[in-house]
Amino acid sequence: MAACIAVLLLGGCSSNPEPPDAAVPTETAEAAEAAGPATGKGATGLTALDTPVCEEPVSKLHYSRNQLREIREAADKAGLENVYIPTIGGGPDDYFEEAKVDGKQLTLHFIRMAIAESVEELEPAAANRTVTRVQLSPQLAGKWINEEESTVGYLYGEIENTHFEIFSARMFDRKDFEDAAESMILLRQE
Repeated sequence: MAACIAVLLLGGCSSNPEPPDAAVPTETAEAAEAAGPATGKGATGLTALDTPVCEEPVSKLHYSRNQLREIREAADKAGLENVYIPTIGGGPDDYFEEAKVDGKQLTLHFIRMAIAESVEELEPAAANRTVTRVQLSPQLAGKWINEEESTVGYLYGEIENTHFEIFSARMFDRKDFEDAAESMILLRQE
C-alpha cells in the first residue's frame, strides 16, 4: 500500500483520467446541503480505502533492446542456453542495471536485488543453515536459505535446468523477491 502511495506522490498511476494540473470539480454549497450530512461514502457506496489506486504492479520491469542484448550476450559467455528475466522487480522502484559473468554464472544486477543464474547448482552446501520451502507458483518451488553466520536470506530455485538465486545486501521484503521469481520469463534468442 505504501508503494502505491509513493507512486501517486511521484506521479504514478491513478484512476483519475484528468491531467494532474486539471481543475478539481467542487460541490456547490446548495448541492452539499441537499445531499445531507457527510457519510464518508461516495456515490458508489465505497470509501477511498475500498478503491484500489494502482491497477498495475508498482514494480513492473521494462528492458530496452540494448539491455536484452547485453543479457543475452552475457548468458552466452556463461554457457547458459536458457536465461530467465523477471518482469516484476524486487521493490517499488527497481530497474535493471547490468549483467556480469563469473565463469559459468550470470548475475543480473538490479538496484534492489541481484539474480544469479547457472547450469550448475548455486545452493550453498553449508551445514549450519535453515531452509524454508516456498511454493512460488503451481509450477515453481523455491527455498529460502539462511546461513548461520549471515543475516541475509537467499531465495533459490530451478527453471528448466537453469538454477537461480535471488539476493540483496540491502533489507528487503521476501514477498517482493518471491513475486520477482514467480514473474521470471524465458529470454528468447534474437
